[in-house]
Amino acid sequence: MKLACVSVEEGIEEIALWDGEDVVLLGATWPEGSIQPDMMAVIRGGAAGISAARTAAGAAAKQPDLRRKCDGVQVLPPVPRPPRIFALARNYAAHAVEQGGAADRDRTFPQIFMKPPVGTLNHHQGVIPLGPASCFMDYEAELAVIIGRGGCGIPAEQALDHVFGYTVLNDISERRLHADREGREKAERDDFFDWLNGKWMDGSCPMGPCLATADAIPDPHALGITCHINGEKRQDALTGQMIHKVPDIIAFLSSYLTLEAGDVISTGTPAGVGKPRGKPLCEGDEVIATIEGIGTLINTVQRIG
Repeated sequence: MKLACVSVEEGIEEIALWDGEDVVLLGATWPEGSIQPDMMAVIRGGAAGISAARTAAGAAAKQPDLRRKCDGVQVLPPVPRPPRIFALARNYAAHAVEQGGAADRDRTFPQIFMKPPVGTLNHHQGVIPLGPASCFMDYEAELAVIIGRGGCGIPAEQALDHVFGYTVLNDISERRLHADREGREKAERDDFFDWLNGKWMDGSCPMGPCLATADAIPDPHALGITCHINGEKRQDALTGQMIHKVPDIIAFLSSYLTLEAGDVISTGTPAGVGKPRGKPLCEGDEVIATIEGIGTLINTVQRIG
C-alpha cells in the first residue's frame, strides 16, 4: 500500500491512498474508534495504523468523489513531522570513489549525519531554493527508511520488523559552502563543517511523493534508483549496491541511541552526482528522483537571493 499526505484546502492535512496518477482521500471513510487519521499517528500505530488505512481505502473506493488527480492537490512530505532525519555518507562504493574516497569499506562503520527536519523538509513538486550562500548545489537520490516501531539495541536480524515503510529522499547538498568567502581564515576541520553545514540548507530535504508500506517492499535491496536532471539520466543503480544494508544501519544507529517511530533514515546515494562532473544545480532545473516500487519525486530549482 502507498500512502501520502495531501492538502486539498490550504492548511488542512489529510492522509490519502496514492494510486497511480490519483490520490484517494481517506479522512471521510476512516474507521471510528481507531487510530486518528493522521500520518504520524498511523506510523506510530504500526499494524493497527495500516489496518485502519486499509479499511478506509476499501470504503473510499466506493466513493468516486473522494478521488483526486495528484496534480490537483498539494502533495506534502509523506512523513510530515519526523522526529529526526538521519542520513548516510558514501554508502555506495562507486559514489565514494567519485568523491575521492576508497571503494573498499570492509569492516568500516556507517558514516551517519543528521538533517534538521525543521527548515530542510521539502515535498514533491516543491522548490529547491538557491540562496545567497549557494555556490554548488548538488542532488543525491536516496532510499529512505521510515521507522515504525522504535527501540534501542535492535538486532540486525530483527531490524526490518521495526520498519513502517520506505520513501524517496533527495539529499540536496551545498558542496562549496563558504569556499569563496572573502576575509576568511580557515580553522581546523573547517572543511568537514562546511560539508556538514551544506546539508542543512532550507528546502534541502525533498521527500515523497508517497511512502510504500514495508509489506509492499519485500526486499529494500532489490530496487532500481535513478535521478534525472532536465531529462538527462545522471544516477542509475540498484539499492542492493549499498555498502551497509538497511538492517545493519538500523542495528548500528540503535546501538547508541533509541530510535523513535517516524524517524527517517536516508541510506546514501549512488554514483552520478554533479560535483565530480562540474555540474551544479542551476535555476530552472527539474530534478526527478525515482525508486522502483515507491514512486517519483519531482522538484524544481529556483534562485531566491
